[in-house]
Amino acid sequence: MKKRMFNDKFGLTYMVIQGKKTMTSDILLEIGAETELVGTNEKGEFEFRIGSNYETVAIKPKFKVGEVVAVAESYETLYDRDDWNYIDTPDLIDRWSNTPGWSNKMFVRSELMPYQIRIKNVKCERLQQISDEDCIKEGVVKFPKNFAKEKNIRNKFIYLTPGTKLCFDSARDAFLPIVEKIFGRGTWEKNPYRIAYEFRPTKFEFTLIK
Repeated sequence: MKKRMFNDKFGLTYMVIQGKKTMTSDILLEIGAETELVGTNEKGEFEFRIGSNYETVAIKPKFKVGEVVAVAESYETLYDRDDWNYIDTPDLIDRWSNTPGWSNKMFVRSELMPYQIRIKNVKCERLQQISDEDCIKEGVVKFPKNFAKEKNIRNKFIYLTPGTKLCFDSARDAFLPIVEKIFGRGTWEKNPYRIAYEFRPTKFEFTLIK
């Protein structure tokens, strides 16, 4: 089983677990700006034409529709949150506290993660093509304004960037700080392609590893 790491600075792991974030993206900075998406091939890869010639490059999505993926968390996080199955893995401290995965979720075993997501849809588009709906799926919080104190306001809602106090009048504007912080300043302006994975959260019991 594969695993996926979500940015904890913006509280995205927690939002996935709570079912408030149902989409994640890979930004394709490596293929450059002078490319054009031409479709998918028989292997399910996205094919791009480079420049004005007929050279193409194929990018394979990391996940496919129907695939179940573990949500990566450090063992220490699971222990501190009391979210560990002590029946199946009673020797958590003895067995895993001296491993890199105790404090770094990059090195955890996917079979031991209590939360999973199931991929519902995979698509590819330019970053700036993202809709307000998809921005909310990515974790932007839609919050109603206080109508009792504010009159004649243009928008009924404000949109908050997760993990910050930043609020905006549109979901796309609220999503931009996440993109710039995670993928680097100027990413939005470069308008690279993104592969977006829509998913639904699910939970399962820990698997005992012999």
